[in-house]
Order: sequence, then C-alpha cells, then structure tokens
Amino acid sequence: MTPPEAPVPDSPAPRPRRALQVVVFALLAALAGCRDSPSEVIEGASEAASTGRIVDVQSAFSIATVQRLERAWKLNRELPEQGWSALAARLVFDGKPLEVLREDIQDDHAQVWARAGATERDYYLRKEDGRWRIDLGGGLGYRRAKARLQAEADKAEADEKRKEHLEELKEQRAEQEKGGA
Repeated sequence: MTPPEAPVPDSPAPRPRRALQVVVFALLAALAGCRDSPSEVIEGASEAASTGRIVDVQSAFSIATVQRLERAWKLNRELPEQGWSALAARLVFDGKPLEVLREDIQDDHAQVWARAGATERDYYLRKEDGRWRIDLGGGLGYRRAKARLQAEADKAEADEKRKEHLEELKEQRAEQEKGGA
C-alpha cells in the first residue's frame, strides 16, 4: 500500500486581506477626490462659467439655492437656462475666471472673497452632504455661525481665567494659613 499523498491545493487560497486592502484604497481615493474647500468650489464654478459648462455651475450651488432660483425664474417667466447663464456671467470677469483671494470657514459656513477686475466680491457657502456649496443668501448663516463660535471661544477664555483666579485664591489662602499657624 502506498502512503496517501498530501493534498495539493487547486488554486491559491483567497486572500481576504488583499481584497480588504483594495477596498480601503478605493474608498480613500474616492474620499480624497471628494475633498474640497470653499475656495476650490468658487474656483471650479468660475472656471466652469468661463467655459460655458452651465451644468457644472449649477452643481456648485446648494439644493435650496437651486430651488429658490428656479422658482423665481418660473415666476418671472424666465427660462432656467437663461437664468443660469446670467448667474454664470457673475462668476467670471471679461470671460475669465475670478481670482480667489481668501476664505474664512466658520463651522459649516464659509465666506470666500474673489476679485473680478478691480472689484472684490464675497460669496457664502455652506456644507451640504459633506460638500461645500454656494448658498445665495447664506450670509446670515455664516454670521450666526461666526458669532456662536466666537461666543464659545469667549466663554472658554472666561472659564480659563476664572479657573486661574480660583487657583490664585487657593494659593493665597494656603499662604495665609501657613503664616497664621
């Protein structure tokens, strides 16, 4: 009788670890592609407007803004295509993209300043589904977020000063008790 042969695998065993690495890499690549800043949104919308890509311009705006604009255009009997073209014209200067100067982010709201020729314009954005979107009329939300964050910072600073003051009082009391004992 011959000894039994050791089993030979037909194919290499599946590598779940390798598959997991591929999935994680794909997710990270997708997330990296989704990262944007308020400045990049304005730059992208302006670039799209300068090349006539109206659909890309529209995608830079918040859902609420798109709905408000299209409702207003309908009431004014203006075709949405005309409205978007007119809005796109405000995102360029002499047919060229705007020059983004700076941005200020306050929580889920942001303000971006851009130059159109000699004129500076500001744009307000807010995060929507994790992405920055232009929000016409978003200045109020930005100012509220900024005020709330400033109030929180002021409170934290006041709390820290109060804590330091209490520590000083404790130290003074300990010194007095040492001297009086």
